[in-house]
Amino acid sequence: MRASEFLSENDEPVRLKLRPLDNGQAKAWIERVYQKYPTTMQNNHVMIWGKGDDQQFAMFELTPSFSKRGAVEVKWFQAYPLRQGVGSRAMQELQAIAREDGIALTLFPWDKGQVSQSKLTKFYKGQGFKPIQKGGKSLYWGSDVNEAELDPRGWGETPQGTDVDYFGLKVKMRPSTFLKLSHPLGASDRNADVEKHMQGGGKIAYPFLEIKDPVEWEDGDFSQLGKVSNHEGRNRMTHWIKMKGDEPIQVNVFLRGANRRRFVTNDMIQAMSQGLISQTGQLVKNPFDASTALEETRVQGDRWTGDEPYRQLVELDIAKG
Repeated sequence: MRASEFLSENDEPVRLKLRPLDNGQAKAWIERVYQKYPTTMQNNHVMIWGKGDDQQFAMFELTPSFSKRGAVEVKWFQAYPLRQGVGSRAMQELQAIAREDGIALTLFPWDKGQVSQSKLTKFYKGQGFKPIQKGGKSLYWGSDVNEAELDPRGWGETPQGTDVDYFGLKVKMRPSTFLKLSHPLGASDRNADVEKHMQGGGKIAYPFLEIKDPVEWEDGDFSQLGKVSNHEGRNRMTHWIKMKGDEPIQVNVFLRGANRRRFVTNDMIQAMSQGLISQTGQLVKNPFDASTALEETRVQGDRWTGDEPYRQLVELDIAKG
């Protein structure tokens, strides 16, 4: 593939008489990323997906930032093929690694390429970048960007969500998996106010899934799969992916039958972690890691015992009452 066929999405403007600030950590992080993506082309490192005619790739160059202390500048960024989400995928890969290591990213949307600077700026803002200075062209992404945070009492708050330890279960799930398990978000379901709220730094509540647990589970028969019967949070998770990427986050799970946390057994958690039927009837394998739920702190007494069959617990509650 000729280099001229790439879309050049970003280049660094000329900056004279400036040196990177505190660049030791930035250099170490750049080396880590380059080790993860060792393939090079035209002196740039390359992320590659697929093979043959279906191959997708993104070229990038990193350098310690000249404009933000300790940050890393995305000096060069190109993706191919165009308009297939490759640029978004590659940038989210970089952001995921940066988030893990507490690294901020800076860049300057190139103003001499095939795509206008305004369109590139819009693209990068869609990935969570913000202007370093009001009205400026240089952009910045990092943990202190005014982005939405997950909070039980944020946008989309529900009574169950504010007391999930009593009513349900906390799991770590990728936002994209949550969307696979839910009904597709149609045009009529989209809520622009949610996006504005999140881009303005507003807090959002954790998404949730309601699972119809088979009655056979009561007797320890897990041959039947749980099925998602309700959901809340598709708009929030769609925009969350754009702003923060697709790393696993907390998703609240509520079961119709075992409708208290103390009724949910470890076997039920294991069964759900191995596979769930989505609202559209599709099997989604390994939707979450069971250990993220099994490692929760056990609440003693009336709120949660954890292992007894929930029919037995109901009978005990009736006997006490």
